[in-house]
Amino acid sequence: MIPSLFNENDITDHDSLLLETNPSPETLLETQLNEHPDLPLGKAIHLLLHVKPHVLATAIDQVWKQNTPFDQRPSPIAHALTSLDHHLSQHQRHHGNDDSSMDAMVRHIYDPLKSKVLKSPKNSNTNTSSTNSLQLLAALVLWSPHRALYQQCLEREISPLDNNINNNKRGALSVSLLLWFITQQWPSLSNDMTPETVDQVMIIARFIPGLIQILDQVGELPTLLACTTYDTLLTISVYVLDIYLSPTDIESSAMASATKSIPPYSSSSSTNITVIEEKENYMVDEKQLKAAHELWTRLNSLLNLAKKWQQSSDPVTLGAWDELVHFMIQSQAILTGSNLEGYQQVRKGWRWLTNVLLSSQILSKNPIKKWKTIWTLEDKDLDMNLSSYLKMIMFALRQNGYWLQHQQQLLEQKDKNMTISPPSSSAGTDQLDYQEQVKSTCCTMVSENGEKTNMDVAHSMMFSFLYDVD
Repeated sequence: MIPSLFNENDITDHDSLLLETNPSPETLLETQLNEHPDLPLGKAIHLLLHVKPHVLATAIDQVWKQNTPFDQRPSPIAHALTSLDHHLSQHQRHHGNDDSSMDAMVRHIYDPLKSKVLKSPKNSNTNTSSTNSLQLLAALVLWSPHRALYQQCLEREISPLDNNINNNKRGALSVSLLLWFITQQWPSLSNDMTPETVDQVMIIARFIPGLIQILDQVGELPTLLACTTYDTLLTISVYVLDIYLSPTDIESSAMASATKSIPPYSSSSSTNITVIEEKENYMVDEKQLKAAHELWTRLNSLLNLAKKWQQSSDPVTLGAWDELVHFMIQSQAILTGSNLEGYQQVRKGWRWLTNVLLSSQILSKNPIKKWKTIWTLEDKDLDMNLSSYLKMIMFALRQNGYWLQHQQQLLEQKDKNMTISPPSSSAGTDQLDYQEQVKSTCCTMVSENGEKTNMDVAHSMMFSFLYDVD
């Protein structure tokens, strides 16, 4: 069963993907670790923050993920990790399930790590303690035995009791930076997601309502908090929609639902099923589709922010934003229907668009940086008309008035009979060719007086394939 991402009563259901109802007997590693007295909490945290990152990663694999073989004698880092677990377990035994008491104990571990996270820039990997704090917090949230407590701690940081993020911007920023770090560890969507990645995505998806609340309150300006939260939401949305809208084998789904209540997310699990009529044997789970539609409606607020941050005034870019709005409306209508092929086009189209919707792209002062990357995008499963249309939108959003400004310079130079210089001395011949091709395509969106033209034709072409599918 896939509960709504925005129903607070259901948020703990996602974590059941990883939690075991019947804990397995202690492993040999756990037995050996339990033979040693626990390290004091401060000493354990200090040791974990100042070890080399790859050593910490190996210990996490051994102790919590149990993916890496261990030596006969556990390392001091593994001992420090289990000490964190034991301190919480002992506190829980002495104080029961008192939420306020347990939250205070979790804070003794979370707050020192949080302070290290806030000292590190968003994309910095140079500070060992900051890198380790992000790595350790990610492991505590995703794999530790007390992961549910740490997840609740994060939720309280981004959903304060007074619902005023302005009173806790540092806490909100630490959560946004942590979630951004986690999403950057996920593999590319060029291949099917592993079950482990699916589990991680669904756990992180529980923070979507809190992240949206942050943007609602502090998103007026593109600050570090606003941009990090915005980028994190965009990335989560791509992976969540990929899970929700991926087709599932009907027979495999029926077999899985008979044994467990968690719905399958990928058709790759049905390798033993012989499919005779492929189109009729695949489906998208109804509850997943409903959740995808609910998430899609929330994305409009992100796009409104991005448009405001870019501060565009030229007709090409404004036309692209209007086209993007129309794409969102059309896609929302598709998600309320029953067209399996349409779902896949929406899923893959959104994955493409996020290439130019990240804050670093929206606010970039170098409009030609991404042109070649966009031009060479390919997806054999994406309809040809739709892929061309989306590229046109992406190019127009990325140029942000650059072509029109250059065209005005050319006209002024021509009037003065001056020699025309190339638009950029750093751009190579191939890059200039891309510019000219893209300019020709995008300028079809506007006429000489700045009014949009042929939009109805573009709209009908964009989704024509959806209504021709048998």
